[in-house]
Amino acid sequence: MRKQSWIPLPEVTEATEGQIAVGHTGLPVGLDQERLEVNVGALRRGVINFGGYSAMTLAAYAGDADQYGYSASSTGGSGTGTAAFGVTIQKAESANNDVLSDVYLNRRNIRNGSLGVQWNSTVLNQQLEIHEQYEPAARARQLDRVIRAQSIKGVTAHNIPEYLKTKDKFFRHADIGFDLYFLGVMTANMIEGDAQAAAGFLTTRLVLGLGIFPAINTLTRKIPWRESIYDPVFWSSRPLRATAAAGVLATSKLVRAVS
Repeated sequence: MRKQSWIPLPEVTEATEGQIAVGHTGLPVGLDQERLEVNVGALRRGVINFGGYSAMTLAAYAGDADQYGYSASSTGGSGTGTAAFGVTIQKAESANNDVLSDVYLNRRNIRNGSLGVQWNSTVLNQQLEIHEQYEPAARARQLDRVIRAQSIKGVTAHNIPEYLKTKDKFFRHADIGFDLYFLGVMTANMIEGDAQAAAGFLTTRLVLGLGIFPAINTLTRKIPWRESIYDPVFWSSRPLRATAAAGVLATSKLVRAVS
């Protein structure tokens, strides 16, 4: 698996050994896809490492186009008249994502599942003038935007609602209760100005989330330490991991055009 960050779009699947797979791109024949490079380093950090997925796929689909409607009306009387014209736009979905979380592994905070990001090639083509459709720079801007937006949605879903859904009702409510208790104690300590107590309470959480829980996974389930994806602070879900993953994706350029 090549460790360099930027990889030409057609070479991503092979270079990452399928960890980040690229399917049908929907890009027009005549566009030099070798000039489009994907930041696989940022996707690994955001989607795989912090995001907690095992794999990611990128592909296009031919969906609906934006629909435009036109209307006109006129009224008149006593030799006078008025006219009104209107345009309505029904926007088609430009991209979507598939969040596939493994219920068993996700519940145990083990790296799992895959994130699929798909863009609607019909809408992307519609957004460009004919000559722009063959310009790598214009395509790079489109792909960068949709991959970023859908990846952020995907890592958030995997670490918060999808993780919550994997838990039995009793444990879900119990963990939420523990998190609320933690937040309440931390807030009370900060209000009282007792930074030492707040730091001690936070340190205990960090030791559990980053040390003891992953160690249990390693010893009892033979899971490598790096494959455990516990949130360092929270137990009910993984909001800090989701935030870190989203932060990497939001602040990184994911697709670029090269000359």
